[in-house]
Amino acid sequence: MLKQCEDDFSYQLQLKFGGNSYKLKQDMTLKEIESELKSKKDVSHKVEFYAPDGSRFASCTKLHQMMQLPYFKLDFDDKIQYHVHSLKAFGEPVSFLTPSEKQIYDTCVGTFQMKDMKSRTACKIVNNVLAEIEDRERGQKWS
Repeated sequence: MLKQCEDDFSYQLQLKFGGNSYKLKQDMTLKEIESELKSKKDVSHKVEFYAPDGSRFASCTKLHQMMQLPYFKLDFDDKIQYHVHSLKAFGEPVSFLTPSEKQIYDTCVGTFQMKDMKSRTACKIVNNVLAEIEDRERGQKWS
C-alpha cells in the first residue's frame, strides 16, 4: 500500500499487513527507497521499479515523478511483484487492459460488484497468476 500523507507532501509505504512502514519524501530517489527497504530487511537483493509500458525506471528517478503515472510495478528480489496504483493520477482508467484482463475485469465489476480500482488491480493479479500457471511444464508440481 502506498498512500499520500495529508499533513505534508510525503507518502506512506507498507508492504505487508502489520509489517514495516516507511515514510517516503517526494524528492527521494528510487535508489534511496531501495536502501530504506534493505535497511529493514524487507528486501535482501534488489528492488526494480517499472512504468506502465514495462520500461524500468532509472535509480535516480524521484518518487514524485513516478506518482504522476497511473500506476507502477515493484519487483523485489526477482520473486515478489506489486502493482501500486495512484489515486491522484489521471482521471481516466489507471491502466490499459489486455483482452484476457478485460474479461476478468468485467467479471469483477458485473458479478462481484467490485469498484473500478479494485477490479483493475484484481484483474492484473489474476491474469499474472494464470500466465504463470500456463507457462509451467505439464506435470510440473507447484503450490
